[in-house]
This record gives sequence, structure tokens and C-alpha cells, in this order.
Amino acid sequence: MKIPVAGIGNDPRGDDSFGIRVIEAWSKDARVAEGVELYEAGIAGIGLAQELMNGYGALILVDAVDQGAAPGTIFVLDPITPEVTLKITPGGSRAFATARGR
Repeated sequence: MKIPVAGIGNDPRGDDSFGIRVIEAWSKDARVAEGVELYEAGIAGIGLAQELMNGYGALILVDAVDQGAAPGTIFVLDPITPEVTLKITPGGSRAFATARGR
């Protein structure tokens, strides 16, 4: 199973580039497990969303968040999948189908 580890952050704002720095450090480390794909997502999620269409069994996001805990605290967040209703126009559905390769 392939598992992407995506580093989130805003590189120009050094205080918000934590995820990017983690991916940079791990990409130089030969101990990254087989099947793990490192991905620098930055702040624009569209590239990551497109990458996830390639089929993965899981996703790990690395980012800095303010949860009121001591710096360095690691949080595991359970995703909540909301019910989503999409209103797609004919042009929008064509673009979506093209992006999905159909």
C-alpha cells in the first residue's frame, strides 16, 4: 500500500513552514519506509487533491497547529467526512470528468 506523507506549510512565512521542513529532512533520510511517498503540499491543496486521485490507502499530514498544548505535542486527528452536495454546472462537470481522466 502506498501512503503519502504530505508536508503542509507556507514557505515564505518561516514560522509556518514546519510541514515543508519535515518533508525536506525526511527526503534526505534513507530510513523512510518502503511505500511511503513524501509530498510537499505547501498551502495550495489542489495539487495534493489531484495526487490523491492516484489511489492511496491512507494519508498522513504534517503541519503545525495551535491546539493550546506544549510545542512539539503530536496530535492524531480522526477525519470527519461530511455529507457534501455538489452543484455542478455542465462546464464544471466536463472539467471534473477531464481531471478524472474520463
